[in-house]
Amino acid sequence: AGEPTDLKIITRAKGMLQLIIKQQGNPAHGSRPWDGSNPIVPMAEGVLKVLERYPTPDAAIWRTTVTPAVFQSGDALNRVPVDAQVALDIRRVPEEDPDAIVDFVQSCFPQAEIDSSKRGSPLDTQQSDAEVAKLVQAVEAATGQSVEFGDEHFGSDARYYSEAGMAAVCFGPHGAGLHSHEEWVSIDSLVTFYDALKRLASQY
Repeated sequence: AGEPTDLKIITRAKGMLQLIIKQQGNPAHGSRPWDGSNPIVPMAEGVLKVLERYPTPDAAIWRTTVTPAVFQSGDALNRVPVDAQVALDIRRVPEEDPDAIVDFVQSCFPQAEIDSSKRGSPLDTQQSDAEVAKLVQAVEAATGQSVEFGDEHFGSDARYYSEAGMAAVCFGPHGAGLHSHEEWVSIDSLVTFYDALKRLASQY
């Protein structure tokens, strides 16, 4: 898969697990919270419990991470909400079972419903694979340098090939700022990327 890998060959990448968690409440007037049941409270407590096990790292690290990505609840400032919803973007290492993660998250939200259908398998390709060796040869010829291997934290379409039993990697030009206002890619490295792929194609 073409990704901004700084011309490194990525053979390991985290799997994706996106959970939608819904908590029902009991609406009431905001001045009489005792007449209702506020779903925001158990949802907030649940998020904090999840982050106790999966704290936000200060730098890149090869372990499972959890990003609370969406929190929705309420439609008026003077009302106890009817329900609440939080979305967790989980990136898991291959060694951690997704069902075990879901079970843990469910224990943090015991009264909530969890949709765990959005999943993507991790990438875990052997560096010694014969097809990877062909890419190594092509990259080294294009760059004049030894290839670097690496790990990544994002998911990519490479997983679909991996799931089908094919050797898959991520490889691409220099760049940074994914999904941000400062996203960029090096034009010079795009040329090198093209040269490497052309050399790879010539081996078939």
